[in-house]
Amino acid sequence: MRFRINKDEFFQGIQEAQRVTYLKSGFTTLQGVLIKAKKDYLLIAGGDKNLYLETEVKAEVYEEGSIVVESKLVGDIIRKLPNEPIEVSTVSDRNIKIICDKNIINLVYQDEDSFPKMPEIKEDIKVSLPQKVMKRMIKATTFATDQSGLRPIYSGVLFHLKDTRLNMVALDGIRAAICYYLNGSSGTVSAVIPGRTLNEVAKISEVENNDVKITFTSNQILFTIGKTKVISTLLDGEFGKYETFIPNEYTLKVTVNKQILIDNLERASIIGREGSFSAVLLDILEDKMHITSNSQIGDIKGEIDILAQGLPMRIKVNSKFLLEALNAIEDEEVMIRFTSSLSVFVITGKNNDNSTYLISPVRM
Repeated sequence: MRFRINKDEFFQGIQEAQRVTYLKSGFTTLQGVLIKAKKDYLLIAGGDKNLYLETEVKAEVYEEGSIVVESKLVGDIIRKLPNEPIEVSTVSDRNIKIICDKNIINLVYQDEDSFPKMPEIKEDIKVSLPQKVMKRMIKATTFATDQSGLRPIYSGVLFHLKDTRLNMVALDGIRAAICYYLNGSSGTVSAVIPGRTLNEVAKISEVENNDVKITFTSNQILFTIGKTKVISTLLDGEFGKYETFIPNEYTLKVTVNKQILIDNLERASIIGREGSFSAVLLDILEDKMHITSNSQIGDIKGEIDILAQGLPMRIKVNSKFLLEALNAIEDEEVMIRFTSSLSVFVITGKNNDNSTYLISPVRM
C-alpha cells in the first residue's frame, strides 16, 4: 500500500474514526482504525460492537491495500506533523513508513482481517433530514438522556415518525426533552437510538447543506452524511408514553428574557449546592421573579422582570436541568408554564414551540 494525502484531510478522517474506538492502552483491533487505499481515496473506519463509522477521504493512491493502526497513536502523530502532504507506505509485513517534509516515522500495523466488518443494512425503511435539522434536534434532546446506567432504554433518544411529524424524545425520570420536525415525506418509525450514537452523528464534519439519510432495520440504524456512514445498534425495551407527561391545564404562564434568566440562575447556582445538584427557589409574582439560593457558604437573591398570567407561585428547581433546557432553546424569550409547586413545569420558546422541556420540581 502506498498513498499521498493532504495532512488536514487525513487528520480529520482519522479523528472521526478515532471517536468510536476504544482508547485504552495496548493495541487491539478495537483500539485501531482501518485505513484502506482504493483508487483515488482512502476509506478510514473505526468501531466497536455497538457503533461503527467509516468515511472517505480523497488521496493519490499509488498502490492499493489496507492496514489497521492504533488510533490514538496515529492521530497524535498526524496532528503534530507539519502542514505538508503526507506519504504513507507499507515497508514490510508489519510496518508502515510515514513521510512528511523532513520527518520519517515507522509504525507497526495489523491486517484488516481481524478488524470488525461494517454490518450490512438490507432493509429499506428510510428517512431523510437536512443536516442542520438533525444537529438541532440532537442538541435539543440528548442532554436529557439517563446517564445513570440503571435503565439502558433511557440512555437513548426515541425517534418517532408518524405520518409527516418526527418527534425526538429523551427522558431520565426527572425531566423530558421533546423536539419535533415536520418532515417532507410520510412514514412510520419508532426506534430508540443510543445518545452516544447521536452525539457522534452531530460531530461529523460535513457541509451543512447535506441531507442525513437514515435507514432502519429491526435492531440497527445507518446514518449516511456525504461520504461518511455511521451504523449503530438500536436500544431494546419499552419507552415511556411521553405524550401523557405533558399537563393539560396550567395555573401560571410566565414569559421572560432567556439570557437574563440564564445569567441569574448561573449566579444562584454557585451558592445553592445541595449534595450532587444546585437548588434554586423561584418566587413568581405579577411582574417579577425572585431567584434565591442559600447554603452553608452564604445566600444570593436576584430579581428579574417578567410577564406573568395566573396565580403567584413559589417553586424549587434543579438549576442545572433548567439551564440545560434554556440553553437548548433558540428564541430570545421563553415561556414557562406551571400547574403547581409539586408538578412538572413546561418550557418552550415564546414564538417557536418545536422544542418542549418538562422538569420535575425539587420538593421543598
